[in-house]
Amino acid sequence: LLISALLTAGYLLPITISSFFPKKDEALLTLKREESPLMWVPLVILAGICVILGMFSGGLTGFVSQIASVVA
Repeated sequence: LLISALLTAGYLLPITISSFFPKKDEALLTLKREESPLMWVPLVILAGICVILGMFSGGLTGFVSQIASVVA
């Protein structure tokens, strides 16, 4: 089991290094730019839904427990 874990780590290490630490040539090719506001809309909507469900979770809990009692 230990040998398998070491082989897996050795196999995945170069992939991890190349993705998180690009070479200097590759770093120059990628230009960083700001996302458009259209890409922020789904994130803001999801964050708002999470905050609302976190604050008022009683209705959601009751709904899920009703579904669970029907399924079980």
